Amino acid sequence: MSGKMSDEVFEKFAIASPMATLGMIAARAIFSNRQLDKIFQDASSRQYTKNVAFSTCAKLLGEVALLGTPSVNNAYNRINAEIPVSISAIYQKLRNVEPKVCEALVGVTAAKATKLIHTLKATRQEPIPGYRLRVIDGNYLGRSERRIKELRDSKIASLPGMSVAVYDYATELISALLVDEDGHANERKLTPGLAQIVQENDLIMADRLYCTYNMIDMLTEREAKFLIRHHGSIPIDIDGHKKNACGRCETGKVTYKQIELKDQRTVTAIVITRDKPLKSGKSQVVLFTNLLVSKELAVSLASLYLKRWKVEEAFRQLTEYLSCEVRTLGYPRAALFAYSLAVTAYNCLRCVKAAAVNRFGTDFVDTNLSMYNVGQELKRTIPGMEIILGSDYWARFDGMSLTELSSCMVEVAKNIRIACYQKSPRGKKKKKIPVKRQSHVHAATNDILVQRKEKQKALKRKAAKALSKKANSKKPK
Repeated sequence: MSGKMSDEVFEKFAIASPMATLGMIAARAIFSNRQLDKIFQDASSRQYTKNVAFSTCAKLLGEVALLGTPSVNNAYNRINAEIPVSISAIYQKLRNVEPKVCEALVGVTAAKATKLIHTLKATRQEPIPGYRLRVIDGNYLGRSERRIKELRDSKIASLPGMSVAVYDYATELISALLVDEDGHANERKLTPGLAQIVQENDLIMADRLYCTYNMIDMLTEREAKFLIRHHGSIPIDIDGHKKNACGRCETGKVTYKQIELKDQRTVTAIVITRDKPLKSGKSQVVLFTNLLVSKELAVSLASLYLKRWKVEEAFRQLTEYLSCEVRTLGYPRAALFAYSLAVTAYNCLRCVKAAAVNRFGTDFVDTNLSMYNVGQELKRTIPGMEIILGSDYWARFDGMSLTELSSCMVEVAKNIRIACYQKSPRGKKKKKIPVKRQSHVHAATNDILVQRKEKQKALKRKAAKALSKKANSKKPK
């Protein structure tokens, strides 16, 4: 296909499927084959490249983790003519990808995605001026199929590993990932690795699992600020001193006071006295911070902690939109590699959203744009785009500067029709009463629908009879 013809086809894709086009541009710019191979070369200590490139393995696994291909073997069969090794060699390569490579894959590509989002001027305003809000949370990968020989005749579920993610509020990116092959590992096991990620003037927000003396000391040494929910392993006396009343947040009354921990550590405790008790029965939530707290800031921090759900929403999108947990991958390192690829793809989706924000604004996009619909367009369209235009055409975006890249994405974003990707908000969930169902009982669906119609007709006859009776009673005698 000639260059002019390719450009015409690209224009057609940009008009008909602008989100998929933006996704393809972002993917080629952020984790191209050249970039992937360089990450592997820099981060790997034991594995090496002989007959098959790391980027080829990533492409095969990406088809499974991102585009819905049933298995690595299925993806291999479609392009095996391009791969000079057997499927067994591919599986051997995947099951030995080192955790450091997975972490570098996310870290390096997220750094470029961050620069691109800043160039697109699509960042959120930091909730606490002067500090970069970063949310830390862990995620355990779902159980995989029993592919390992020792588990094939067992009823034991196989857990392939876990991760700790760092979510940046302003860019909505997962900027760093720490992974572990032990599916039973506690999240705290990976917290020492955060010392290389946390920077000065970061505001780290985390749940109670990260409320430890070591975590507090590490963040203090790094000159970072924290907002961490109190854990019972650190004894405190909340009721021993007078607290400063501040006002209310969404869930209850807010107060704060300075408290002293052991070894002369001092923190500010923000106490939320809830209107409704927690499931555990407790009515108070205590947050630790080393910020200089005022009454207004205490209420802001209490409200800010409620936004921790954003990182959980990122995990949900990874699971539902990108199929990050590949059940057919029984070996931990292969499963973690698939997960890190999905995290990188999630960051590419954020770049697509950033292009939409550049055109429509943050509030409008948050209210109307469904990332599920965007993800479905990407899955549906990208394979065809690759086949028709070819990898050489898309490689041009790998060499572009950030300014050129953002300009191109802004031009494509002009074709976005939000109505095609509109959210479908649902009403408030109704509380369901548990129903005991009998086993081995079935019914014809058509019979149930016939009964429904008969009930509706009976109700209409009853209503008509009541109206007729009421009308007759009002007639003068």
